Amino acid sequence: MPEIIRIQDIAERRQGIYYEFDASLPPLGEGGMGRVYSGYRVDTMRGNERRPVAIKCLRDGLPGHVIERARREASIRLRNDNLVEMLAFIEVRDNQSQAIRYHVVSELLNGVDINDMIDGKCTNTLSKGAPIAFVQEMKRLYDTDPYTFAIKVTKSVLSGLLALHQAGYIHRDIDPSNIMLTADGKIKLIDFGIAKLIDTLGTQDRGFTHDGQFIGKPNYAAPELVLGDIKHQDTTTDIYAVGIMLFQLIVGHVPFDGPMHEVLKMQQNKRIPLEQVRQRALRRIIDKATRKKQNERYGTATQFLVALEDLESRNLPYPDRSLPSWVGKVAIGGVASCVSIALVIFIIDLFDSQHEVVDNPSGGLTNQEVYENQLNLLHAGHSQSLDTLEMLAAKGVYEAAATLGVLYRDDEYSACLHTIPPGSTDSAAVFEIRRALHITPNPRLSHRFIEMAVNNNPQDYKMLIELAEDYLWPNDDTTGKNVMGTSQNLARAKALLGRARECAKENGDIRYTDIIDDKLNLDYLQNIEPNFEPSD
Repeated sequence: MPEIIRIQDIAERRQGIYYEFDASLPPLGEGGMGRVYSGYRVDTMRGNERRPVAIKCLRDGLPGHVIERARREASIRLRNDNLVEMLAFIEVRDNQSQAIRYHVVSELLNGVDINDMIDGKCTNTLSKGAPIAFVQEMKRLYDTDPYTFAIKVTKSVLSGLLALHQAGYIHRDIDPSNIMLTADGKIKLIDFGIAKLIDTLGTQDRGFTHDGQFIGKPNYAAPELVLGDIKHQDTTTDIYAVGIMLFQLIVGHVPFDGPMHEVLKMQQNKRIPLEQVRQRALRRIIDKATRKKQNERYGTATQFLVALEDLESRNLPYPDRSLPSWVGKVAIGGVASCVSIALVIFIIDLFDSQHEVVDNPSGGLTNQEVYENQLNLLHAGHSQSLDTLEMLAAKGVYEAAATLGVLYRDDEYSACLHTIPPGSTDSAAVFEIRRALHITPNPRLSHRFIEMAVNNNPQDYKMLIELAEDYLWPNDDTTGKNVMGTSQNLARAKALLGRARECAKENGDIRYTDIIDDKLNLDYLQNIEPNFEPSD
């Protein structure tokens, strides 16, 4: 028999609204706080209009601070395509026991969270075993193109965060389990259980958040969250978590894992292994989002979102899991060492001539075609067996570019000049070939090439930004002149960014103008005099 329970608080009574659910049916879910049922919001002012909702019935005997968290969660009532909509917090007194029952009401989401999707789950209680089409679509995308999947999810989360932050709240618990893929094609940030009003971060907020108290999930926790530094938790705290999640969705695992105390320590002082992200432009975005110092992260969700949209607009390729078809004739079927030898011979043959059509096993190719093929090869592969191919391809790209006089314009292109740095998966064969070909990591070479590009085209604002960032955040003495943080380096960076801004403005590129303004607003550039000319 149905056991219909109707709940209504004073505010709802005045509006002619009540909520109901059938307690005899299995709950949608059950946890430490209580059970969640599928129910309805009934509007008597509109002809008993019924809207499906989720009703969380809190358990008896929960501590007061837990009840207050639930009350605050229910109070965050925002309507946004990328946020779960909270509807009500209902208190009802039991007529028999006189105990007060608490209920949190939200929109009913028919979907699967990203953690479950990654594990292969595409159904839920509401779908009654039938796969949810949008979840299946996103699972296929994750399996075949994690880069596109990660960008799509992250942009949606940032869009929801923007609305949340503008309303004065920070989430503080962002991770894939709190992102729902719904049957109507939405990507929604859920669970505002530990969200907090920024204005109350300097207070005890009814006594249930204390300085020094860690809340959230260690794998996604910003340093200020790890320390329980309530006063300094702000929008950048959420930005950090989104950056960690973006890294995870790209590479397949979180940057730091292990026992909780070790992960918390690493979040405070260990560098994120960004070398696992195989595109320089994306690497830099994640790096900025996950800086240990808050003033070095994106200050707003908008800035992070603009950076991702700019990345998409440039259509930079991202390494996939298979080699281009033209490589197959050379590479397929060989072990790593055989493939390496074949490619050594192939690449040497390709560059015997500087300006003529080159004879090679793939037929007559122009140098432009050689360059494009080598660039494609550089973008290929994720497995250890392809490390040698990528290393040789990097050398091939550089030599082809030098032959053609090609000037790189985007991050991924300039990254080609960083001849593949040594990594944890290097094999003896890779080392021998690198030594034989005199291939060594050479950030100075890349820096010099970017300088040449700027000198050849002083109006190329994208390359001006690239050069400026070499001075702002050089890697392994990129410039070969000064160490990071010197006033001379900062002056160079500021001058380059100033010039880039003028060129972007002249070209009507508002997006890049905003990006450059963001960089010029860095704290450590404010008191620097831009007295450096890039051609020096």
